[in-house]
Amino acid sequence: MGLSENVKSLSHLDYDLIEKISDTATLRIDHFFLAPNNYTLEFNAAGYLTSKTEYDLQEDTLKPKGLWRYLYDSLNRITQETYYWNNFSNDTTLLVYEYYGDSVTLIHKYDDTYKHRRYRYAQRNNIEYLTTANADSSYLETVLFAYDKQNRLIRKEEYENQNTIAFIRSWSYNDSLSTKPSLDAGISSKYNYGPVLIINEYDSLQNLILSKGIGTQKPTLIDYTFDAYGNWIEQRKTLPNELIKISRRRIEYY
Repeated sequence: MGLSENVKSLSHLDYDLIEKISDTATLRIDHFFLAPNNYTLEFNAAGYLTSKTEYDLQEDTLKPKGLWRYLYDSLNRITQETYYWNNFSNDTTLLVYEYYGDSVTLIHKYDDTYKHRRYRYAQRNNIEYLTTANADSSYLETVLFAYDKQNRLIRKEEYENQNTIAFIRSWSYNDSLSTKPSLDAGISSKYNYGPVLIINEYDSLQNLILSKGIGTQKPTLIDYTFDAYGNWIEQRKTLPNELIKISRRRIEYY
């Protein structure tokens, strides 16, 4: 997440703008149930994520919905992720990691929906392959990732049944020191859209400050308020002269 200093916990909440009169803004918690955007992260003293609590909006009150737990080996490689739905119910998701040398990682995912799925990452020089399959290999999907000399992601290709390409996405960077892409491009044959081109600009700390789709008239502008350690605690997204979203973070340090 690009956090500075030794963070112990981070709570993130998103708000939509309901009304603005003069300098007074009325906000409402933004809740997207498909991809929880309100959460609390906890880290150990070495900086590794140990848990993530996701929140659900119920009758205008945020309540814990799910909990992720993370375990690591002696090399600080993740070995297990467990997701407990609805406050430690029996409906859980378990991911178990196996490592084979420095180039192959196999992930087993167990849940009530797919029962058992396998994700195999294999690295060859600057190319990484992800193969997804059911336990009996009845369904296969392959994704190719390409990296540059700075180990930055520059291309992603998604294939169905290993042969049919469904989606291509690429990224480019302003210079060799940039960690975030200045151009994001994508096209899909499966969903019949694209090409989509997005231009991004960042501040000196690599925080996104502008995002604009080619062909759209209004860019999204982002500005921040920072704490004493250089981590942002409020992010404001605006279209020109129109505030559309505020994100706030509460950060606790060791």
